[in-house]
Amino acid sequence: MTIHCHARFDSVNRVLENIRYSGLIDIHLVDSAHMAIETLKSSKDDLCLPVDFVKVEHNASVSSPFRSVVIGMGQCGRDAVRFLYEYGAFVQSEYFKDDLRPQFRCDVFDKDMNNIAPIFRNSSKGADISEVLNGVENDSMHRINLYDADCHSQLFMNYLEKNILTLNYIVISIKDDEEGITMAVRLLKQAIAQKADMEKFRIFVRSYNDELLHYMERIVKHYNESVVKSLGLKNNKQPLCIFGKMQELYTWHNIIDDSMRKESYRYYNSYEGLQEAEAQLGTKWMERRIEKLGKEMPFGFGNLNEIRRMEHEDMENAWHRNTKVRLMLKALDDDIDRFREFAATVGQYERHADNTYGIPLEWQKIMDTLAQTEHLRWNASHEMLGYTYDKNVEKSKRDILMQHKCLTSWDALDTATQGYDYQVVETSLKMWLGEQTKKQK
Repeated sequence: MTIHCHARFDSVNRVLENIRYSGLIDIHLVDSAHMAIETLKSSKDDLCLPVDFVKVEHNASVSSPFRSVVIGMGQCGRDAVRFLYEYGAFVQSEYFKDDLRPQFRCDVFDKDMNNIAPIFRNSSKGADISEVLNGVENDSMHRINLYDADCHSQLFMNYLEKNILTLNYIVISIKDDEEGITMAVRLLKQAIAQKADMEKFRIFVRSYNDELLHYMERIVKHYNESVVKSLGLKNNKQPLCIFGKMQELYTWHNIIDDSMRKESYRYYNSYEGLQEAEAQLGTKWMERRIEKLGKEMPFGFGNLNEIRRMEHEDMENAWHRNTKVRLMLKALDDDIDRFREFAATVGQYERHADNTYGIPLEWQKIMDTLAQTEHLRWNASHEMLGYTYDKNVEKSKRDILMQHKCLTSWDALDTATQGYDYQVVETSLKMWLGEQTKKQK
């Protein structure tokens, strides 16, 4: 039996999932806010992922900043912040030597931030998040900055005046569709008036009400077409995007077939070198659950945390493949034939104990950078889950205490641990090659 339950995908409601782990009943939490951000994470469209807004060097490092704003810190807004923090983790090029990822920043505005911030900061205590800021003059150097102000306040106007030229990615999630699209148009006009780089600028506005969707789509179509024509932009550089449309979220594909989760099954099988028929997809995942949890309830708290963390990472790696592929493509000047050769070559060579492959130095540098990028993504993901660093934590206690010894810099890891990050990159290449083969057939 499968029960689909419309509820927030959080630690309280996920208690229901404990029943699922017993194998008796499958509880599927349906969270539209969570699903809306998942569609951005997994998107293959242009200008949906942070990697689309940065300059990538030939070694796959990044030499330009990524600046984002989230307006509205409700459920969707919080998930957007977590997404941007994780998928905006890049290895900075030699131009930024002081910090491995100093050029990421996300500023968040909500009129109820004083009440929201304590819970958010506590649940994501490993992340670099500011205290609540009440003015632009109190600006901080945190990666995530929380402002107690709504989008109509003088503080927000002052912030835009100061920062609009450097912004890349704006998410509007304020539950009032008419107010949201009005705000999107106002921000677009201000960005154009102040001569922002529209090649690296996009506004995402959440749709909540299907009855107003046609109205929003007509406005977005009008401004996208007129801006593209007037500024001479390519069609894939349209500045306004509606996301989280209910008609696109509540489909058989997403709810019943759960296709996004199936991608994590495929990733897990590929990473572990497991073979599984499509009809049995997910069986290996379930076997891992049983191995970690046993068959009898109640399950151990640490065991539940561990298996959830592992499954969460499979999902994130399945979605983050698009970011890795785009980084590699950009490093190879978007030459698809060179990328195919690169992927095939890496797959043919066995990785040595020192994480080298015996491939050309140019390609080895790309693999090194991508492995470091994966570690930064892993760090960010765990920080948002609430994990903190402790080099002495026992393996049996790390998921009870939510501490991890690997939550540190790349250079502090031993070669064997770094090898896991290389394996993630290898898996992404292998899956991409498999998809290309299917397309050719």
